[in-house]
Amino acid sequence: MGIIYDRAPMVTQAIAEAGIETARKGWSAIREKQAINEINSYKTQLYNQISSAVGSYDAFNVFNDRSNVVDYLLKIRGLKVDTDQTEINLRFSKDGISADNGAGKYGWSAVFTDISGQAIEGNSSDTSIRLCSNNTSNQLGNLSNERFNCNIIFHHYGAGYYRHILFESFYTDAGGEICQFNGAGIYKDTTQYTGFQIFPDSGNITNAEISLQNILIQKV
Repeated sequence: MGIIYDRAPMVTQAIAEAGIETARKGWSAIREKQAINEINSYKTQLYNQISSAVGSYDAFNVFNDRSNVVDYLLKIRGLKVDTDQTEINLRFSKDGISADNGAGKYGWSAVFTDISGQAIEGNSSDTSIRLCSNNTSNQLGNLSNERFNCNIIFHHYGAGYYRHILFESFYTDAGGEICQFNGAGIYKDTTQYTGFQIFPDSGNITNAEISLQNILIQKV
């Protein structure tokens, strides 16, 4: 009588190995999808460098994806102005061709910090959102090393809601001191916004690096 081999262990092993390979492929596919989602979570909508004097930076028609799962991150780096003691401001565009400067259309509040301490600033009815202190001694300076930087998140809710932003600004004021100005702003209009404007209250912007990215707030 010949030797009878029990093939059950070999079959079990083969099934296990096949399962492991399937799991590996499945995990690889999941990681690939995650990687794609992570890449798509921050898509650059625009990138511009300002190297000559402009009265304002106008991006009136850049919020192309206005679904409820997309916010926007605006980065302003190394912004320089040609006029001393200047404020930097933001306005929305809702028609794609101009900035809305309507009276009382904006509100903002912020905590200002410098080496002397902290202060609260704000305005519930303004013609723009201030992105730096409006105290004369703490406004933006115009020397080569006095630059303005800011990160702004545009929170998007779709139509029917007022528009909100969060911002964090850090810059060198007219006295050469480092300042921080963090706060929130509101645009009192329920129309779908299309873009924005950055501008000084006087003079021109002479240098800046500006980029806008959309941020997926829901993985799909």
